[in-house]
Formats: sequence, C-alpha cells, structure tokens
Amino acid sequence: MDLSYTFSTNQYKGQSTQNTFNTHTPKIELDWDIWKGLKLNTDYALNTYTNKGAGTKSEFDFWNAFLSYQGKTSPLEIRLTVWNILDTRSIRRDSFTDNLISTYSYLVQPRYGLITVKWDI
Repeated sequence: MDLSYTFSTNQYKGQSTQNTFNTHTPKIELDWDIWKGLKLNTDYALNTYTNKGAGTKSEFDFWNAFLSYQGKTSPLEIRLTVWNILDTRSIRRDSFTDNLISTYSYLVQPRYGLITVKWDI
C-alpha cells in the first residue's frame, strides 16, 4: 500500500485583486496478491481545489481498479480493468491574467472497462 499527499499553491496579485489557488490531492494505491495468481491493483485520488479569496471550491475524485489472474506456470493472463469507477463527469480549473479570472469545466471520459487476454509465447 502506498499513501501520498500533494499540495500546490498558486498566488495571483493584480492591481486590485489578490487570489491564492490551492490544490490538495491525497492518494492511495493498493497492490494485493489475493490468492494463487489472482491480483488486485487499485488507486484512488481526491482532488480539492480552492480559492478562498473568491470563495470557490471544486472537488473531484478518480478510482481505478485492475483484477488479473495468471496461474503459476500458465502462459495465459486474464485481466479486468475499470477506469473512473465513480463515474466522475467533469473537473474544474481556474486561470488568471491581470484583466481576467476564468473558470473552465472539462469533461472526463465516463466509466469504462476493458477485458484483456494475454498469451506469453
């Protein structure tokens, strides 16, 4: 299991305004050998984006998981992968110049999965 935390801050000072944009991102990653070749890998990240000066806050999170099986001597591996399990639909970001502060909303690819079959030669 891996735990991490990222913090970033951006300060904007214009002629008449001052804004501080903060991003907090705690993340957890788990790699687990469940039983005789069955493995689970998963990761989760929560992004919190704030601008106290403007009173804005945006949160979005992503959770991905990978379940795979490969026997000890088998050349065959089967993997089920699901991205964006929580089905996050959009994220918001702000940008700024001396004359303009803008908020953008970006669409995120909805939840999707993939089944992979691999044969080692």
